[in-house]
Amino acid sequence: MKQIVLALLMATFLISPDSLRADNFSLGGMAISRPLYEGSDESEIDLLPIIDISIGKWGFLNVDRGLGVYFLKDRELELGGGIGYYESRKEEDSAKLNGFDDIDGGFDGRMFAKYNMGRYSLSFQIRSDLSDNHKGTLFDIGAAYSIKPNRRINWTLKAATTFADKNYMQTYFGVSQAQANQAIFSSTSVAFVPRGGWKDISVSSKFSIEFTRRWNAKWVMGYKRLTRDAAYSPLVRGVGSDNQFYFGMGLAYKFSDRVFRF
Repeated sequence: MKQIVLALLMATFLISPDSLRADNFSLGGMAISRPLYEGSDESEIDLLPIIDISIGKWGFLNVDRGLGVYFLKDRELELGGGIGYYESRKEEDSAKLNGFDDIDGGFDGRMFAKYNMGRYSLSFQIRSDLSDNHKGTLFDIGAAYSIKPNRRINWTLKAATTFADKNYMQTYFGVSQAQANQAIFSSTSVAFVPRGGWKDISVSSKFSIEFTRRWNAKWVMGYKRLTRDAAYSPLVRGVGSDNQFYFGMGLAYKFSDRVFRF
């Protein structure tokens, strides 16, 4: 995976300068209410960036896929890869994480495919850790339905599931014997070593409306249910929740493509 990602980075520098024009350049911010960490029953409000940049036909930078390039892109099929960022989990985030090592934020390599069928689409993505923080790999599978009644309004409903390998599961949901002996885990004072497997199922909705040529508002909401060993972890079953909700709203500004030429 690391060799593939390096090749992708080289490709971004070898693209013809004539094609490096920002056909879409949108920046903004979103306030979102979400769990403190995956499996938490506590929530917090965060401010997250909104980034959506497409460079010519082949390059992109956005929150969902990271920085990368398309190998193939037409009306029906999209294939590509890139590098994305995943967030940290710190012991100080919650008293329920006392005694658990910090997991630093880092970068992962991503390969994806999407098949479009009019309003419907199917997607698949692989995310593999490049920063050696969790050393794991995630496999995402999704199906979406999109409605665009006019050029200003767009609504998407998506159902998805994620498979996580053993390394990822152990990093985020494993509990050592020393950790299990803490008073907070008194009901399950045994170590927990999770296996790789299906980590969650989820449904989400995204809605956006352009109220001027440049400004648009965005709303997101979703529900994720942790499954199998992720749900059985003492961090979830004992002191957290396998039901994960989030809701956010934000604003983004679309710059003129004539301003951003590289």
